[in-house]
Amino acid sequence: MKLIYVGLGTLIVAAGLAACGGGGGSTGGTPPIRPGGPSPSAAMYTGTETIANVYNGYPPSGGDPNVTPYPNNSVTYSLSDSVSSARGSNLVSSSETVTEPNQKITETLSAVVSPAPNGAVTNITLASAGYTDSDGYSQRITYPAGAGLIIDQSPENNAANWTNSAQDSVAETYSDSTNINRSTNADGTYVETEKNTGQAINDTATTNADGSASWLAAAGSYGFGSGNVTGFTMSAPSGGNITYTLLLYPSGSQVLSVPVWYPTGPIVLASSNSTITTGVTFPGACSVPAAYGTTGNDIHSVTNTVDAVFGFLETTTTDAYTTSSAGAVCVRTVDVLKTLYDYNGDQFYFVYVSNVPLITTTTTTTLTLQSGGGIGVASTARGTESSQASSNNAAAIANAGVVAQILARGEATRLHAAAEKQILMLLRARRNGGRL
Repeated sequence: MKLIYVGLGTLIVAAGLAACGGGGGSTGGTPPIRPGGPSPSAAMYTGTETIANVYNGYPPSGGDPNVTPYPNNSVTYSLSDSVSSARGSNLVSSSETVTEPNQKITETLSAVVSPAPNGAVTNITLASAGYTDSDGYSQRITYPAGAGLIIDQSPENNAANWTNSAQDSVAETYSDSTNINRSTNADGTYVETEKNTGQAINDTATTNADGSASWLAAAGSYGFGSGNVTGFTMSAPSGGNITYTLLLYPSGSQVLSVPVWYPTGPIVLASSNSTITTGVTFPGACSVPAAYGTTGNDIHSVTNTVDAVFGFLETTTTDAYTTSSAGAVCVRTVDVLKTLYDYNGDQFYFVYVSNVPLITTTTTTTLTLQSGGGIGVASTARGTESSQASSNNAAAIANAGVVAQILARGEATRLHAAAEKQILMLLRARRNGGRL
């Protein structure tokens, strides 16, 4: 249903392009490692995730008179992670336990990592990642062949920076046999299909570079509708407004005009930028154990996403703090998501759109190293930059940046899965038998 996650019933979209870490100086980063020798010990992390919701007079007036404005709220979960790699393999894996107030979730994520020499530096790239959890959800994300998602550089030089495009392919499977597939282009435009043959579901969501979009059900399948809405199209911005055409069951349509709710001039649907700063002091929020010191590198990444069809604006900021002796000692992510659609269904039509956020959700995740020293660091001989660049071996290239990426990727994917399940539940309950 798109990369979306949920907290206390509030939906969150995430890009999930994470920051990474390693190298550069006596206090920050992880030097490259020779491919020989035993597999490095696993890195063990613990931390928390806090999801805080702020409601802007939500639900809006004109809907269910029995629903009063929601109070702002916040909830915190406990996290425990293990990240490891086997020498002689490009595979890096993580396992996590999430302790929520009313349940415990376990998840695993495996990623294929490769070096890509680029002039005086070597880019460390993520080629693909696979995720599964204890709720029966799975996801496979693949990046363009020969390119991949840059997650680190070696050596890590102060003020080094890079960008990533939004291009990838995502395939998801749910426990109820729903399959969702999305193909995203470099500029953030995408086509996504949701299918479940047993439930007669066959929906397609499409976004375009000019800001126009659609969410439609194929003929003979169920729409997503609230009330009698079974699909919609939205125009590109014109004269400061966006025109929505709601498709009604069994026939007809309704046109709504809404002030433009996403940034324009120009329209940028997706961006991702990373910068390395050496010699920084670890923030107090990380509570880094004294054994790992107080300073290191900060690999700072910021991603921005506009999702026109699902009504979200999101900014995700990730900081990976590293040392040369222990690798990634803290990974801290702050995700701010603004929701413009009435997903809780407190209005007559599903597509109730506001030009100001109805809900702003801030998700703050902090994971701190407790033992293990990070991938490829503890009790392992160090090599040279050239040996790292020439090696196609995960243990030789999986430095602090890779650990940071895996931690952040696992968090984002788990949250995406939770929200996608929530959206599917809402849509199933609101289809009320209507067919296009």
